[in-house]
Amino acid sequence: LCFLHHGVCPRCGTGKAEMILSGELRDFVELVACLGQRAGKTVVSNTLTSYWIHRILLIPPYSQMCDGIQNFSPLTFTLVATTYTRAQSLLWSPLQAVFETSNFFVEYHKMLKHQGAKFGVQLMALKNSRMFYAHKNIAIGPMAPSMRTLRGDTRIGASVDELGWFPLPPVVDEDAEGNPEEVERERANAEEVYTALDRSLITIRAAVYDLYRKGYNHIPSGLGIYTSSPASYRDKISTMLRESEGSVRSFGVNLPTWDVNPLIPRDYPDIIEAYRKNPVKADRDWGAKPPNLNAAIYSRETLAPLFTGVNHFAVTRVVTSTGKLYGRVLPLKRKWAWPGSVLA
Repeated sequence: LCFLHHGVCPRCGTGKAEMILSGELRDFVELVACLGQRAGKTVVSNTLTSYWIHRILLIPPYSQMCDGIQNFSPLTFTLVATTYTRAQSLLWSPLQAVFETSNFFVEYHKMLKHQGAKFGVQLMALKNSRMFYAHKNIAIGPMAPSMRTLRGDTRIGASVDELGWFPLPPVVDEDAEGNPEEVERERANAEEVYTALDRSLITIRAAVYDLYRKGYNHIPSGLGIYTSSPASYRDKISTMLRESEGSVRSFGVNLPTWDVNPLIPRDYPDIIEAYRKNPVKADRDWGAKPPNLNAAIYSRETLAPLFTGVNHFAVTRVVTSTGKLYGRVLPLKRKWAWPGSVLA
């Protein structure tokens, strides 16, 4: 294993850009971290966020390197949680502490204030819930999980906390008439929040990919950071984790609490007690393994003898326009009486 030095292999001299374009190296721009509770997910996401911002501050403005990004184009790094208040307390407040205490940011901000005073311009502003770097036109801060407010920005990064616990979009029968009330069910919708953020990162990602073709090896791309403990087998973080297998853009990590947080080992008394009381729930919360209900509860051999006679229903697979899969139960076209037992 050989680490690249500023994007170039010190042994053979091959650049990161060449390896990515040839398919030898995967260019990960998305982290999907499905971790157990109390594993330090917020620490992981905030550490990556501050590191990524520091890398961006050390390169020329994207507008000077990339076609299609203008000097006046605002770039944002957005922090999102299930509510704006939680995004502010769990993601922004720790990140603000990094800005105010990290040696790099303290010295960098001191330099900006000195240069700003010298030339009579304000190069940075740190307010209660927003950091703005005027010389690079970059804003960092929390936002509410609304698909309408999240759309439209050009982002250099996004960090989402507990994506697995965002509500999933309702399953709608597309053959039935639409319910206007569903239009307003947009806040904290896992699918819509992810889609809005991911698409807003494509401009920077495409620009950096074009820089690879020009031989640039060490320019940070648009980064998506998604950390969460799982809520169910079909929640957004679990779905993204399965989709990350074999991906060249998305890097999936699935680890229990004790493999991430050294202060909470597997034999910690509270963990042992949780598995004793409810092993399925404990495996979800601490082991980061949500139950797959259609395969984990009863075996076919146990159920089959309990249901005999003629089946009066058929189950069809339905795929919605958003790619969601569900089943629709239909009665078979013949007369029937209520059976003695029903399996749903």
